[in-house]
Amino acid sequence: MLSNILNKGRKEELLSYIEENPQDYSTLVDIALSLDKRLTWRATWLLNLISSKKENRISPQNIQQFIDTLENPKDGYQREILKLLLKVEINEDQEGILFDTCLDLWQNIKKSPSVRITALQHIIHIIKKYPELTKDIKHLTQEEYIESLSTGIQSQARKLIQQL
Repeated sequence: MLSNILNKGRKEELLSYIEENPQDYSTLVDIALSLDKRLTWRATWLLNLISSKKENRISPQNIQQFIDTLENPKDGYQREILKLLLKVEINEDQEGILFDTCLDLWQNIKKSPSVRITALQHIIHIIKKYPELTKDIKHLTQEEYIESLSTGIQSQARKLIQQL
């Protein structure tokens, strides 16, 4: 049932369904992590809509799976995963993997600006916890990484970088 609604449902229908069927939350996570390319983005997008920093129902194992899934080449799916990972508690080992992955995404100027800026948000968040990493990424704040972004996202990137 959830797969059918995910495939065809509008935002309001999806939110209503999950609210009325909270037992399907774990199924939604499974779909988000599945190989079904038609549904993974929508399931992750829906998880973002219903998740908050206050309520983390995603298990540490699933968090690791989402981090591992960032290797997926689809920008929209990567962006939704990154947004979701901003809302969950990540352990120290996961932070290291996520940091490296986000550095790769930020440096890839062929990636969509929305993926890159969300990766930069993670980088800055992790550096705030581990300030000794600042010197390791200073070269990544150069104009060559920012100029390929749209004007609005360039501004957002500069504001994030100023936090260092």
